[in-house]
Amino acid sequence: MKPDVTAPGVNILAVWPSMTSPTRLKSDKRSALFNIISGTSMSCPHTTENLQLQMLDPVTLHHLPVFAFDWGPNRVTFKRTLTNVGFPLSTYTVKVKEPNGVSVILEPQSLSFVKLGQKLSYNVTFVESGGRDSASSSSFGSIVLVLGKYSVRSPIAVTWQ
Repeated sequence: MKPDVTAPGVNILAVWPSMTSPTRLKSDKRSALFNIISGTSMSCPHTTENLQLQMLDPVTLHHLPVFAFDWGPNRVTFKRTLTNVGFPLSTYTVKVKEPNGVSVILEPQSLSFVKLGQKLSYNVTFVESGGRDSASSSSFGSIVLVLGKYSVRSPIAVTWQ
């Protein structure tokens, strides 16, 4: 037996109190609206929302990816595999809201499923594009797969090093 959902609670993007520095050190005078933190209690709200989304609407894709990373190199690529649990013949198109300072390249730019349970993969490449707000340590965006009135959103969070 294997679990269908695991929730380790590691590197979770969460709302952060603006009166508390991201590091919680007294010497750190920075303020942030979001922080990447860990702990088993951090996984609960995200896992619950993911399960609710899958239960409410039969046209969803399993293993919704979240892209959260510390920016080091000027290019990073992720491969994601999606499973069709919606309509047998369906083509999802992609809408991207790029984080400030980052270009997002998707290959392919649409996914065409021909049967239920079919798995398709796509690559997402993040490339530093300049133009980011130097006063901010983070940038946010999203990738949205769209099929008619249905959409599946994958948040993007970049922490600048």
